[in-house]
Order: sequence, then structure tokens, then C-alpha cells
Amino acid sequence: MIKISGQKYEVILNDRWESLTGNEGNGCYRLGKIIISSECCKERQEHTLFHEIMEIINDHQELQLPHQMISSISTAWYAIFKENDLLPKDLLKRVGAVEK
Repeated sequence: MIKISGQKYEVILNDRWESLTGNEGNGCYRLGKIIISSECCKERQEHTLFHEIMEIINDHQELQLPHQMISSISTAWYAIFKENDLLPKDLLKRVGAVEK
């Protein structure tokens, strides 16, 4: 479980998500869920979490940022955290990610 803008989100790792949707993840603030493909490597899963958090903030705050900007910002933030050892080694575990 991770809180974003005061709302709790369940983080779900799904081994069929990417095969079914062609996407590495999806986040929905209305349902309080972030789904990440478990078919990806750990780094892609972490990056996808950052991306989906940005997508949720964009929706929740009605920022209307274009997808390319969301991708650029989330990639930059992930790189800063990763390259400066600011990410916990067990990030997905710490946010309570569960296999479903």
C-alpha cells in the first residue's frame, strides 16, 4: 500500500498484465490500484511505479500533462533516486506489492 495525495493505493504485480494490455503498468486513482507487470525486470517495475505515480498525480490534480511529459518527469525522478542510492533495495516490497 502506498499513499498518494492522501489516498491509499494497492500495488499489484501481475504476470499477465503486459501480455494482455501491451503496457508495463496502469494506475487508477478512482479504484485505488496500481498494476505493474511482473514480466518486467525489477528496474522496469520500479520505473513503472514512478511512472504510474506521476499518472495518478496528473489525474488527481487535473494537471493535464501530456503523456510524453509524464514519461520524461518520471524517468528523471527514477534516475535521480536510483543513481544516488535513494531507492530502498526492496522498494516494491516496502509499498506492499502483491502478486495477483
